[in-house]
Amino acid sequence: MSTSTMQMSEARRFQQLRGHLSYRKLNAAAEALNRVLDQARTERMSLTAALERLLEIEAEATEARRLAARLRFACLPEPWTLNDFDFAAQPGVDEKLIRDLATLRFLDDASNVLFVGPPGVGETMLSVALGRAAVDAGHRVYCTTAAELAAKCHKAALEGRWKTCMRFFAGPKLLIIDELGYLPLPEDGASARFQVINQRYLKSSTILTANVGTAERAGAFGDATLAAAMLDRLLHRAAVAGRRRTLLPAPQPPAPGRHHPTGSERPCLLTPTPRSARNPPTVPSARARSSRNPARSTVLRAANRQPTDSRPRLRQPIPARSASAHSPSTPACGRSTARPTADAMRRNSATRPAMNSGPSASANSRHDPRPHPRASTPAPRRP
Repeated sequence: MSTSTMQMSEARRFQQLRGHLSYRKLNAAAEALNRVLDQARTERMSLTAALERLLEIEAEATEARRLAARLRFACLPEPWTLNDFDFAAQPGVDEKLIRDLATLRFLDDASNVLFVGPPGVGETMLSVALGRAAVDAGHRVYCTTAAELAAKCHKAALEGRWKTCMRFFAGPKLLIIDELGYLPLPEDGASARFQVINQRYLKSSTILTANVGTAERAGAFGDATLAAAMLDRLLHRAAVAGRRRTLLPAPQPPAPGRHHPTGSERPCLLTPTPRSARNPPTVPSARARSSRNPARSTVLRAANRQPTDSRPRLRQPIPARSASAHSPSTPACGRSTARPTADAMRRNSATRPAMNSGPSASANSRHDPRPHPRASTPAPRRP
């Protein structure tokens, strides 16, 4: 066999080998094939060593792609690791406990981790660092907030994808729920969160970060019964890491020569204020009210002229009318409602001629028992 034939045979075998690697989707090995063959010829490597080197490159590329996919699925807010956390700045954090959690032994037991503390002490950073360690170890991790979890479950319930949503949250090996208790959630949001915790109970691990303790968690969940059931499942197998943040400076000793009130002299905030010391409500004066409404000024002036005597005033009796004007049985309206007495009839008969003699007398006036207004003064006679 000639040299040219051997070269064509080697070139054909090289192209066929690259084609086989590409067919099996070993793209990293196909790209590194030429480099590995040159390295094996230069370093006089054996066929086994060259093949192991080629497959190592492919395995590293595959792991890098899977790691990138797990990181995209995890939705971690920042690429924090445990080495980025400064334990010296937070002396309240149990470094031994955190280092033990970093071994990820709690994932094998399906245990939970609770980080409790005020905002700004690093509970989110620690939870993300543990999630990143789990991602690097090859586990599926998903990070979300309590508000986002409730919103996704609510949207899935409206669209008829409730079972699919529950399977999605039950799938990851580690679920991180951040900012629990920061925002008030509706009743259906608390129920959805309980369903997620209940499905992961004794199957997968969950990391929760909250700014309230386990005793006050019922207020954050909205329902005491639901909170008790959720805490029972979370704390069955859980490691609780609580931290405190020092916000107030240490108390300073009193300065010499300055009076400091004692306990009896200090005002007590729980002592009720006397009623006499309270500020009375401000009521606008009558003049100010009348200036707003001019139509009420006359009524207010009339009301101000009334006597200031606070005693009840009795209703004054109506004065009796004179007998010459009205009869005793005549009401105030001037119309008779009862039969006249004998004395009244005699008086009317005595004045009847004078009434009939007037020019304006009526024919029916002598039959009218009511007295005429001019009956008391007789009309003068004509000559």
